[in-house]
Amino acid sequence: MKYRVHIRYSAEDAGFIATVPELSGCSAFGPTLDEAAREVQEAAEAWIETAREMQRDVPDPSAERAYSGKLILRMPPELHRALDEAATDAHTSLNQYLVFVLARALGQYEAGKFAPGPAVHMRGARRLRKVR
Repeated sequence: MKYRVHIRYSAEDAGFIATVPELSGCSAFGPTLDEAAREVQEAAEAWIETAREMQRDVPDPSAERAYSGKLILRMPPELHRALDEAATDAHTSLNQYLVFVLARALGQYEAGKFAPGPAVHMRGARRLRKVR
């Protein structure tokens, strides 16, 4: 499977929860890390099969997407990929995510000068490494 998989331990469930961020709602559980990885593989295959049967779009894996490194400004392709994956994790568009990140960096989000649209879900605003 070429899709990214996130696996985390859940003390509440006493096992591992695996998700595929690019396939909305695709997740699986396993008592061990290996079992969660196997289960999420099957879940992703079923997700894709069902989406195709319902004539819905199946997103391309981020690993297979071509990144130009260009938006309105130029940036390293690695940064472009990291921002795209962070937006996917936050269930929003890359454009909305960039507006949020930039406004937050300027302190405008906390100051109430920036009001995200209803589709913005920023629970995943995180983990951009410092790029030098």
